[in-house]
Amino acid sequence: MDFRNGNELLALCKQEDCLISQVMRRREWELGEMAPDRVEARMARALEIMRESATQPLKHPVRSMGGLIGGEAKRLAAHAAKKKSLCGPVLQRAITYAMGVLEVNASMGCIVAAPTAGASGILAGVLIECGHERGWSDDQLVDALFTAGAVGLLFAKNAGRIVTRDMIRDALWDDAGAYVEENTLSVYIKRLREKIEDDPANPRIILTVRGTGYRLGGSHVSE
Repeated sequence: MDFRNGNELLALCKQEDCLISQVMRRREWELGEMAPDRVEARMARALEIMRESATQPLKHPVRSMGGLIGGEAKRLAAHAAKKKSLCGPVLQRAITYAMGVLEVNASMGCIVAAPTAGASGILAGVLIECGHERGWSDDQLVDALFTAGAVGLLFAKNAGRIVTRDMIRDALWDDAGAYVEENTLSVYIKRLREKIEDDPANPRIILTVRGTGYRLGGSHVSE
């Protein structure tokens, strides 16, 4: 069981009458040639490591080998306790957990490098805080990790793939985008870049392929 794009993933969900997380589980069973209980145990262990690396620095700050990083998560937690955060308590706690993972990573501790070691705190922080805020069980958080894995796999498989403007319109609007103005898609791409790019005027994630469409990543694409 495998998929190359979002449409194929959703088709599998419909065909098998299951969630994205379950499709990803079955993919791991089949392609990884591992027993279901082993796949489940590995993901549960990943969640345990994420929680430990996110929360441990709040009580016992750790410093990086060079001494540049250490104690930030605890200071963020103290700031949150004053209830003066501009971003609200949920996002504040997620940021705090993410910083905790960064501290553990910088001090050569054990983390889950997902999607990368440098960005490992983001997924952990968001999942742990969402679980806390929504009252999710560990089983539900493991489901979320499998779902996140499916999304990450889609990015990995489609990195560098050129998507034409017509393909995007056909996928997002009824009647094959026949009644969508040419400028509408550009406006949505601009808004999306404003949300995810560090510098929307010089994007590095959603890149324009002149006269064709867009692609993910790739420094050689001209904007």
